[in-house]
Amino acid sequence: MLFTNGRRPQTRWATLGVVNMMKKREFYWDWLKHENQILTTRGNFFLVAESMLIAAFAMSCNITNSITRHVLLIIMSLLGIIVTWVWLQVNVKHVYGTHRAIGEKLGRAERRWKETTKLRDMLLRKEPKWVRQLFTRPFILMKKEKSGKTYDFPSNHKILWIFIPSIMIVVWLIFFFLVFITYIVHAGSQGFGG
Repeated sequence: MLFTNGRRPQTRWATLGVVNMMKKREFYWDWLKHENQILTTRGNFFLVAESMLIAAFAMSCNITNSITRHVLLIIMSLLGIIVTWVWLQVNVKHVYGTHRAIGEKLGRAERRWKETTKLRDMLLRKEPKWVRQLFTRPFILMKKEKSGKTYDFPSNHKILWIFIPSIMIVVWLIFFFLVFITYIVHAGSQGFGG
């Protein structure tokens, strides 16, 4: 059935399809904002935990008994490594799992999401090569999907939630090995008694 303008009239089912698509877009945007809020809250928790561990580590350096100090510092550095490893693993799973899946669904449902990533990619192509390599490649290798399409994360997700915990693990490992080597040298030179 055609009208004078050559188009079919909108039916009730077509209107419901548009409404469902709008609800789907709104749902994915809200879900993405919720997941970003969770990621930020979790990051704040782990940053406070890291700060408290570093403060306790620094205060423990003033203990006069050498064996107690070294054992306490080793335990704190191991605890720092464990807390940071958990922080990194949770963030990797969130950024490369949950956030990626939502972004792909949002990319199919929302035109503006695709336009934003295309614009960002176009601007990054104008940067020097080392900037593109540093800020557009993931710090952790991911398998490409068979379709060849990959989800490109905003660089702040990589830097804040992957790179900073990775640096903190390196810092805690340095603390651990410095304290452990100092303990071995000190214990060897003065005996294990004190």
